[in-house]
Amino acid sequence: MDKFANFIKSISGLLIFIAIAVFFPDIFLYFIASLLLFLLCRPLTSVLEKIKIGKFRFNSTISSLLAIVLLFVVLIIVVMVAVPMFNREVNLVKNIDVQDVFDYFEEPINRFFGFLASINLVKSRDAAIEFLENEVYNIVNWANVKVVVGSVVSTTSSIFIGLFSTIFLVFFFLRDPNIIKMIFLAIVPDKFEAKTLKVLTSTRMMLSRYVIGLLIEILCMATLITFGLIILKVPNPLMIGMFVALLHVIPYIGPLIGCIVGISFGVVAVLSNASYDALMHCVISIPCVILVALLIDNFLFQPIIYSKSAKAHPVEVFLVILMGGSLGGIIGMIIAIPTYTVIRIIGKNFLGNVKFIDLLTRNMDEKNK
Repeated sequence: MDKFANFIKSISGLLIFIAIAVFFPDIFLYFIASLLLFLLCRPLTSVLEKIKIGKFRFNSTISSLLAIVLLFVVLIIVVMVAVPMFNREVNLVKNIDVQDVFDYFEEPINRFFGFLASINLVKSRDAAIEFLENEVYNIVNWANVKVVVGSVVSTTSSIFIGLFSTIFLVFFFLRDPNIIKMIFLAIVPDKFEAKTLKVLTSTRMMLSRYVIGLLIEILCMATLITFGLIILKVPNPLMIGMFVALLHVIPYIGPLIGCIVGISFGVVAVLSNASYDALMHCVISIPCVILVALLIDNFLFQPIIYSKSAKAHPVEVFLVILMGGSLGGIIGMIIAIPTYTVIRIIGKNFLGNVKFIDLLTRNMDEKNK
């Protein structure tokens, strides 16, 4: 009985942490988001704290405030760029003359659905065309667009609450990084404190490189795609580049979704301007530009990011992402690599004598030498 009581006492912090995650998921998500932002901003605050101008030196409070101000500046810039583009896209959808589009493409549409009817994939050509027209009218219906906008606006308040809570936590994490150590040391038994400190140090270094590298990859992808589309004179290049780059964060299926979204944005711009002759050029150019950007990313950007963060074999990365997708869908795929990195660090420090763990983590040492 005493052994069981001592065991419960030793893991009481962990049990409390799990209870918070289960019963207060919002608070847990704010904590995780603040940790990610801490990993992103910590290198900046470390540099600022080393700067000395005469007798003045940036202390932890000033460095943390500057990092938070920089976060807000970046957020404001993103909002100032994204909101006008979103409004422009809504107006483009609103301005599409659906009847004019169907009149212009009447002959190829008739041939296409006539072929489908001939092989019994649709009941009749006219019924299929009528169904398509109704669906397109529903998509571009201004009332439907307003419903989407309204739902976005309705969630704004909760987004701001989450943002404020996250920024608040980030500031104090940056001001006193020992808080994070104290939180994690509180949830592990005393005999594991030394190893836990090693895990925290390694995790902070590797995940900081991963998060920063991922942001650089997104910026590079957005730049490549945007300039490629500008060169080929494809409409809406900046919005396409930004969305494709953001969706690229989702492994494997992200580029495919981004390509579909990018083509949709381009097609909407073409149809809104009634420049129907440019439709084929738009549909072909966007996937080609995205493909070239993906090749550059796969052979240049990703090897640098993954070699310095996950330090895992490509087969490992592929299997881990598949498992992440099976367990958590798209979110699981996004967090699969950083989660796997943390698990390997924990395994290396706590179970390094197990042969299987040793094989998985051996190249972490090899690449650090």
